[in-house]
Amino acid sequence: MTNKLYLDDAYMRGCVSTVVRKETGTHGDILVLDTTCFYPEGGGQPCDTGTIAGHRVMHVCANDGEVLHHIEGRCTDKTVECMLDWDRRIDHMQQHTGQHIISHVIFRRFGAETESLHIGARHSTIDIPITELTGDDVRTIEDEANTIIREYHPIHCYVARTVDIGKLRKAPKVEGDVRIVEIEDIEKAPCGGTHCSSSAEVGLVHIPHWHKKGHSWRIEFVCGIRCLALLRGHGAVINAMSRRLDAPPSALDERLCALKEEKEALYRRTQYLMEQRAHLDLEKALHDAWDVDGVKVISASYDEVERARELARRAVTTKRCVALTAACSSRGATLFFASSGDNGIDVRDAMNEALVPIAGKGGGGMHFATGHGPACDAIPEALRRAWKVVAGER
Repeated sequence: MTNKLYLDDAYMRGCVSTVVRKETGTHGDILVLDTTCFYPEGGGQPCDTGTIAGHRVMHVCANDGEVLHHIEGRCTDKTVECMLDWDRRIDHMQQHTGQHIISHVIFRRFGAETESLHIGARHSTIDIPITELTGDDVRTIEDEANTIIREYHPIHCYVARTVDIGKLRKAPKVEGDVRIVEIEDIEKAPCGGTHCSSSAEVGLVHIPHWHKKGHSWRIEFVCGIRCLALLRGHGAVINAMSRRLDAPPSALDERLCALKEEKEALYRRTQYLMEQRAHLDLEKALHDAWDVDGVKVISASYDEVERARELARRAVTTKRCVALTAACSSRGATLFFASSGDNGIDVRDAMNEALVPIAGKGGGGMHFATGHGPACDAIPEALRRAWKVVAGER
């Protein structure tokens, strides 16, 4: 059984311990110490990291009352100095304590208990079994949680031999002795994590996102120093947008709405012009088409793939017509061969012949086939070969 110092003093940054057992892991030793200040992963809270005898601690987990420390490299010392990554520890304390406060507010307002907690590297989440959660609800939760923080409620962590479950926000998952986290005048809840000594140390809580997940709502939150990081990140984005759009932050929404309207108008105009161009392309192609035994054979090449595809698609809506189109782009040569269903011509034969000069591959059906190859300069030869096949079939 490892003596877990963090349960009594979450502010202990290090300790001197004795190695009671050592195992060989993949990347280093796995140490069991007589006493530890490292919190093992559990209850939604990540493990502590730091160093043991100068070796980096990569992971810490609990197993049957023991705490296993996975370190980098091999440790030969019997007595070791343990040092926490304090920034990581205090961050987790702020997030976990903030979660208690948020969960208390939600329980008080909605009567819903927190189903799960996950403290991530950038943000944390809790799942709440309620049917609806509006923006106004979230703002109210934030306001009430931050009021509790500002009120400076002392926080105590202790083991209770007997517990009045009715006085706890949630029932404990273990029998016997239960570790209680008490926020004075606010709540008591069973928890084995590390916490701040007062609500004020959480600093601030913010809920940037929330969404429906199954029958619950997932709430994403940040506390303490993470709020500053989030604020700086958002500030950098806002300032960059303000410079690029030549508008103060207060006018960004109006400017973006105007740009969106301009974009939509340009899109509609572009679609109209593309439609007109496609109509003219077809009109010209039919005017220049060869007549092969009553079948109009179109042959055309462009520098836009979509333009070649659209001509082939439109051409086959014309009675007794075959379209042989191509495009040269940065990706190489692309072929589109199409045939109306009333002339009996199978464009796959023409495609197979046209793929040879462009060194390409292709496929498709009797009435529409596509091909692609790297040799753009061979497009004229490819179309010539395809035309000969079509003409020969008639």
